[in-house]
Amino acid sequence: MDNSTQSYADIDKLISNQNSLLEQQESKQNDILNQQLQMQIDQLNRNKEDIDKETAKTNAGLYTEYKKASNRYGANAENLFTQGLGNSGYAESTQTNLYNTYQKNITDTNNTAMKLKADFDFQMQQARQNRDVQQAQFALQLYQQKMNLLSQEYDLKNNKEQQLYERGIDERNYNYQLGRDAVADNQWNQQFNYQKSRDAVADSQWNQQFDYQKSRDSVSDSQWEKEYQRLLAQAEAQERWNQTNYDYQVARDNIADNQWEREYALAQAKAKSGSSSGSSKSKTENVVELDNKDNNDKSSYLFNFQKVINNVQDAVAQKIIQDGGNTEEAREKAYQYLLSHSR
Repeated sequence: MDNSTQSYADIDKLISNQNSLLEQQESKQNDILNQQLQMQIDQLNRNKEDIDKETAKTNAGLYTEYKKASNRYGANAENLFTQGLGNSGYAESTQTNLYNTYQKNITDTNNTAMKLKADFDFQMQQARQNRDVQQAQFALQLYQQKMNLLSQEYDLKNNKEQQLYERGIDERNYNYQLGRDAVADNQWNQQFNYQKSRDAVADSQWNQQFDYQKSRDSVSDSQWEKEYQRLLAQAEAQERWNQTNYDYQVARDNIADNQWEREYALAQAKAKSGSSSGSSKSKTENVVELDNKDNNDKSSYLFNFQKVINNVQDAVAQKIIQDGGNTEEAREKAYQYLLSHSR
């Protein structure tokens, strides 16, 4: 059984039950009409039998009357004989009239009976025709009802088709929405899992970035510490250089003071040139020797001091080159440093 048959099973069952009821109604109605017709026919047949009985009874009475009237020894004959007409032509004529009257009465009675029976036959025919008309009218009513059932069946099936179509549309939309929801759920899960993985990657990247930044901070701290130590060393070297320069200047001032005092002493000695020449010569040689000795000490000190300064400057220049990665720019900075600090 296909789906369409199954979908119309309730409608077909309803229409079939209603048709069955109409057929039962038609059968019962025909039975009633047939019973009513049979009752009418039976009654008319009984009436016809009664007519036959009355006709036979009437005919028998007419015959009896005829016999009595035509009896040669009856009252009529006696009257005729009394009148002297017993064997006359009048008597014969009277007998003939009696017979004719009898025959006429019989004929009239039979004709009346036949007419009445014909009326009853006509009534039976009319009853059958009326039954047929009633059956035709009822058949027409049943036909109209069955046509209404067909229209009702069409409407029901059409509505059923519309309902099935709408339900099919609803089921299609529902199934489509289910599919879309499944797709949306799948997409959401994929997006969620993707975002979850991206969050994990972001967390990992953040941790890596944090660890990298931490290591960079450690490197920066180390570099800062190294730079600080370098600057501290440079400041200490500068301090030492300043102190050395200060000491050098103090020494130079002492030398200058010493030279001034010697020059002053020499001037005083020249002023006292009136003293013995030998004595003056001796003083002058002493001053020259002392001056030469001081110049030698000074040269030795300055050489050692310059040597220290050069060593410090070389160390700073090497540090600049090392911190700069031994690049051309670093070497240029070191060179400019040496130029700016050379004396």
